[in-house]
Amino acid sequence: MLSVDHVFICCSPGAPEARALVELGLVEGSGNRHPGQGTANRRFFFSNAYLELLWVSNEDEARSPEAQDTRLWQRWLERNQAACPFGILFRTDESPLPFATWSYKPRYLPVGTSIEFARGVPLTEPELAFLAARAPGASRKEPIEHRVPIRLISRIDVSLPATAPLSKPAAAIHERGVVRFKAGADYALEFTFASERPLEFDLRPRLPLTFRSAR
Repeated sequence: MLSVDHVFICCSPGAPEARALVELGLVEGSGNRHPGQGTANRRFFFSNAYLELLWVSNEDEARSPEAQDTRLWQRWLERNQAACPFGILFRTDESPLPFATWSYKPRYLPVGTSIEFARGVPLTEPELAFLAARAPGASRKEPIEHRVPIRLISRIDVSLPATAPLSKPAAAIHERGVVRFKAGADYALEFTFASERPLEFDLRPRLPLTFRSAR
């Protein structure tokens, strides 16, 4: 089964953009750093996935041969220009994967594990990658009881300003309905969540993110 593990948004150093989420009523979970990759994050968890606000904390590491193929440095540096500032990482126990990947084995992961990055994804689309199958966000014992009724993310929509056809990996994900891509004026994310009443929280322009309850 294919499901979203987490979504990242490239942010300013220290992710001051997190204030928009805190003011909305989300409770911040643990953050961490990625040795050798040169990035750090702040995270907000839901019962089945989490949101990661990501920034480059060490330029030398982010631009090193160890991390350069992830393109995180370039994506982060150009986040307010031509590059899509998002990345979507999936969990799956399927074999084979729905598109070609390359194996990234950062030093912060246990030996023998990897992140499988999709091949052929342009910087104008979100980075796409697979993690080893694991339990969803709630099992990490992170806070998921927020002051707003956002618990479970049921769908993710990504708006892309580019008019070119989707890459093969993005098209494969879109066809499965796990993440939907659509045309938009700017790069933007929309998280749909389960709720008994209609709700919408638009965090733009501080974050390119909208939460919307399922209709």
